[in-house]
Amino acid sequence: MQHNTRLVALVLMATLAAAPMSATAGAPSAAFVVQSATHGAVVMDSAAPGPSKNLQAIIGHLKANPAQRLVLWLVDGEYIVSGPLFGANGANLSEQMAIGKGLIPKPLTGSQAFAIAKPAHAFLIGKSGPLLTAFEDPNCSACHAFNTSVSKDVAAGKLRVRVIPVGFLKPDSVARAATILSTQDPAAAWRANEASFKDAPEEGGYPIGKPSSEAIAQVTFNTQLLSRVDQGQVATPTMLYCNKAGEAQIMRGWNPGILSQLGPAGCAP
Repeated sequence: MQHNTRLVALVLMATLAAAPMSATAGAPSAAFVVQSATHGAVVMDSAAPGPSKNLQAIIGHLKANPAQRLVLWLVDGEYIVSGPLFGANGANLSEQMAIGKGLIPKPLTGSQAFAIAKPAHAFLIGKSGPLLTAFEDPNCSACHAFNTSVSKDVAAGKLRVRVIPVGFLKPDSVARAATILSTQDPAAAWRANEASFKDAPEEGGYPIGKPSSEAIAQVTFNTQLLSRVDQGQVATPTMLYCNKAGEAQIMRGWNPGILSQLGPAGCAP
């Protein structure tokens, strides 16, 4: 299972529609439009200028869940639009506004993520080629798809994968990851886990033993590192790598096209 790579405080609401002008004479207030268009589901907290004169950013929260804050856009003073707003250059203006207003944290740089991942308890698969670091849960189907996708490159010496095992997807994820980490050859155990992976129940194939308390603590520590890299969440696979310019990068989820962008073999957290 691939879990949402970054939680953005934006909510797409099927109930949104053009707001009626107003029950009173004159232009409707922004708060009235928000209340009317969302049928009271969203409460406006504040407003900010948008990227153009006809756009205004509305910062609000869900009435049913005040902790869930979001960004909406008021268009021409009477229409509400939810979801991401992109500029002509591809920039996510909604995300930028959410970060600027403190609704979501500023994304980590690749270098910051590398520094966090450095003390992780990990093992290496592959003997040569550029290095890709991957936080993986042994019960993660998206991780399994990633491992299957890169297996030929790893076998051919074109790629190395530094696996950081974590556990959070299923009740036995920690135990399975710790069992693998406890073996004399974790890389071989991980390959066995992938070779026998069961897609339907989303379950790794390596048998769970009785891992040591030390191994359990190591997997727990790795999962905490992942939470820091994902800024409060846990999503697998989360990847760290260097591009051809040697710059540290972070990627959530798996994109096979990234293989052509990997840089120096020695670049690693």
